Amino acid sequence: MLAMIVLSALPVVLDFGVGTIAFLMILTFASVALIGIVKVALDLMGNLPRAVLIRRLVVFTLMGAIVLLGYLYKIRHRPPDGGRARDVIVLTSIDMWADAISMFDDIVRIRFRYENKTDRDVDAFNACFHLRDEWGHMLIEDHISVANPIGARKTSTWTVKYWATCAQGFTPEQWEALTHRDIADFDVEWYPEGLVFSDGEAVH
Repeated sequence: MLAMIVLSALPVVLDFGVGTIAFLMILTFASVALIGIVKVALDLMGNLPRAVLIRRLVVFTLMGAIVLLGYLYKIRHRPPDGGRARDVIVLTSIDMWADAISMFDDIVRIRFRYENKTDRDVDAFNACFHLRDEWGHMLIEDHISVANPIGARKTSTWTVKYWATCAQGFTPEQWEALTHRDIADFDVEWYPEGLVFSDGEAVH
């Protein structure tokens, strides 16, 4: 009996509604709980000792209660479609190139291509962007605000500009690397820190 109660609790621990195994387990043990309650009712018409009937009733009631409470809890507290912000918006590619804006100054443009992995529209999001060289030296450490709505299951792009004189404070060596090397030569770290769905719900 104790093992059956423990098994009934497993779907509660799992993310209800996401995994097929979790769904099948809930269906199975909910059915067992229902059959048990019916069996107890039938036993009431028999000659089983009162203590046995009470024990069976308590066990199967607990099984049903665990499944029901687990379902209600997951529905109430389950994160929105996609879970965390970094699971909703995923970087698919990144490009970097330099343009001469004058005979004395260049500008580096970095274009991020990303995909909305959910079935919900996203209005805007914030992302953290780190760019390091092969020795682990930080070249760019930036927080990007993307106010560009993206539809469900769609891809989009966002381009950021960097100047040699911007707040990043590039050294001449760093700027030389950014303007003359390919983005594949660097270690890129990019992940959303928070977003807002089109219905106003925020996710971090």
